[in-house]
Amino acid sequence: MSSKANETQGSTEKPNEAFRDDPLADTSTLISQEVPSGVDRRNFLIRSAVGGAAAVMMGRTVSAEERTAMAIATMPPQAKAKTGTPPPLSADLDVVKKGQGPVLTVVDEFYKVGPGPSSSHTIGPMRITYDFYQRCTKLPADKLATATKLQVNLFGSLSATGKGHGTERAALAGLVGKEPATVDPKFLDGLRDKPDQVFPVKLGNKSIDVSLKDVIYDATKGDFKHPNTMTCKLLAGNAVLLEQEYYSVGGGFIEWKGYEPPKKNAPKYPFRLMKELRGHADTNKTTIAKIMMANETSISGKSEAEVNAFLDKIANAMINTVKAGLAVKGMVSELYRRAAISFPDEDVLVAGRIAHPAAYSLLQILTDVVPRPNYSPTGEERAWGRRLARRFGCDARHDDRAFRVAHKGKGKPAPEAVLDASSVKGGGTVIRDSRASMFWRTSWSRVPARKDSACEL
Repeated sequence: MSSKANETQGSTEKPNEAFRDDPLADTSTLISQEVPSGVDRRNFLIRSAVGGAAAVMMGRTVSAEERTAMAIATMPPQAKAKTGTPPPLSADLDVVKKGQGPVLTVVDEFYKVGPGPSSSHTIGPMRITYDFYQRCTKLPADKLATATKLQVNLFGSLSATGKGHGTERAALAGLVGKEPATVDPKFLDGLRDKPDQVFPVKLGNKSIDVSLKDVIYDATKGDFKHPNTMTCKLLAGNAVLLEQEYYSVGGGFIEWKGYEPPKKNAPKYPFRLMKELRGHADTNKTTIAKIMMANETSISGKSEAEVNAFLDKIANAMINTVKAGLAVKGMVSELYRRAAISFPDEDVLVAGRIAHPAAYSLLQILTDVVPRPNYSPTGEERAWGRRLARRFGCDARHDDRAFRVAHKGKGKPAPEAVLDASSVKGGGTVIRDSRASMFWRTSWSRVPARKDSACEL
């Protein structure tokens, strides 16, 4: 037997002595496990954790009672007792009832593809107005023939913080028949840049014009069933043809007055709390992931392959979004680096041409690009555009204000070549159609004091 093994076997070191050697070996004692009643949970846990960490750094031992007392003593007055704020949710909401029973949420409910920045204030309102739009289309033709107006009223938190979350734009998008998973982000950006746009909504043989003016920021305080309450109305003059009260209850989930949740199968391993989920894994000597997959297939009735196919779809959407941004930033940075090496005594302009306008959206991640929405290029920038057009051999067809090149001849379709972010590799290679020179935009990311040095994209 080795001497090291003998030392270990003969060791009389106690657990608390080992903890003194490494005070972070077990951090469970650093945080108070129970939150006292009448205090804000988040504020209390943060202060408890900071106090425990400070005690370790100072080499002190602090009891649970002392940590709790110090955490409460350092809390701001408004955090010690937030009684009645925010107002409680209505007990008949399904989101409240679900919290009292086992977790029944499945992955295709949990993961949603849609515009940001908020699931409750952006995706939820768009789902709500799209639902109302669908309800309107099912009304009798004689009733639709009298319709004159669609109106959305935002209440509570939707009204108080909706501007920053783009709630009114999302609500209008749903009214005109757009869904979160498929709406073009440029449509929402267009509403921000041109808020006076008017859109026709077709309801049977009737067409009703809608705009952002039809989304009203209403009362921020009131006796609401949920803080994210909104109403949708179809009007004929002052008469209400159809009205529905909705609630965006979080995570992109929506409910409405009289909502009845769909029936679901029972989970194989029911749990409400994390400790119950861990208990199932420990008892069955398996992983949490396998417990969740068993529940997923049990509740939804889908096979593991179907569940994994959906998860792959969500993962690919996330990866492609990140990859597109990283590829463009990396490509432009590499071109700038090469140009700087080639022209060490010059300030460098990175410029390029894009085969199809649809690809221009990839460059919106850059902060200083010409052309860009709602920006008029300066005379110097237009001069640079003309110089680049000469370099690309199409200056005779170049519009120096729009940074656009006209087609050769009338009636010819635009080529379908695109800037493919997934094909961009270390050297900045771009897949481009052979007809690319027929139609492109000039774009550039500038640095101060530009001189005649450029690198083609």
